[in-house]
Amino acid sequence: MLKFGFLLAIAALLVGCASGFSKFYQGLPNGASVPGYVNTGESVRIFGTDDFDRGRAELFKQGYVGFGGSSFTAGTSSVDEDELLKQAQKLGAHAVLTRRAYSSTSTGVMPITTPTTSTSYTTANATAYGSRGTVNAFGNATTTTYGSTTNYVPFSVERSSFMAEYFVKVRSRLGVAVRPLNDEERQASRSNNGLRVYAVNQESPAYQADIFAGDIILFLDGNPMGSLEVFQAALLRCEGRSVPIQIRRVDGKVETKQVLVATLSNR
Repeated sequence: MLKFGFLLAIAALLVGCASGFSKFYQGLPNGASVPGYVNTGESVRIFGTDDFDRGRAELFKQGYVGFGGSSFTAGTSSVDEDELLKQAQKLGAHAVLTRRAYSSTSTGVMPITTPTTSTSYTTANATAYGSRGTVNAFGNATTTTYGSTTNYVPFSVERSSFMAEYFVKVRSRLGVAVRPLNDEERQASRSNNGLRVYAVNQESPAYQADIFAGDIILFLDGNPMGSLEVFQAALLRCEGRSVPIQIRRVDGKVETKQVLVATLSNR
């Protein structure tokens, strides 16, 4: 778990300190709206990572998908993990991937002005002579001088970039995370058609059908998989049906798997 702490003395100078995770959130307003959402009843799990791609893949294997994220820069010691936890609970997230990375250090001086008031006291006496005799007079005087002194206190604030992605547990129609082929992969397969599998949900139809990370999906129910949009549309049409999926293994061998595409109830 992350430990962030507070910098109370100059908290007023920091932007988005405690509210950054909520203030800079972008995504769905609630994780329960994700298709296939599963109400696990578990406490939010927070994972620190330096590699979001690897973290997403690991969570996907366990059945989690992302639905939003927060990204902002603030004083390193001004951000508290409790704020991240509150935001995750507000969104109904089951898991969070988070990273804090040093950004810069801001320095400056803070003026502190204090009053400098001095008071002096004077005592005097005088003797007056006249036709009727001598008169003695006594008196006191008070003089107050007002002023102030300004001292400059140096400070430095270490700033960091904060990122968080929020995930929920889901049932998957197929259970694969895929991406388009890069140029090298297209040349190697001598085709622009296909989507590379980079993670497989271990509780999914794809896992049961022995589809692995690294496989390339060529056809789904006879439809060539040329883009992510085509893939998602094909899955939606195939809900509740057992369909053929043609894949190319990492060794180049082409195989066809028969897979029952699950139906999601909360779409």
